[in-house]
Amino acid sequence: MIKVVLSYSNQLIKEIVISGHANSAVRGQDLVCAGVSSISIGMLNAIENIANDQCELSVSDGFVKISVKKYSEQLSVLLHALVIQLETIQKSYQKYIKITKQEV
Repeated sequence: MIKVVLSYSNQLIKEIVISGHANSAVRGQDLVCAGVSSISIGMLNAIENIANDQCELSVSDGFVKISVKKYSEQLSVLLHALVIQLETIQKSYQKYIKITKQEV
């Protein structure tokens, strides 16, 4: 299962951690993993191009972490777009992706 942990402080996203694998199909044919990976990597590329100095980004196999250092309106839009896309996948594939929100 893919686990997404969204950490908020005063209603602002402070950190997003995406970990695990969906295991909804054999490796190479897992559409849930492919979708989450594509969305995540695309958003990391957008953050690097638009808000590079505002986040710390970590990526490895089955793991993405976005930690906010400095907030801006542009970064807020990007992070919320990522959350909306992940929530859309979760609606269709609840067995393979779980999103948890927490206040820090």
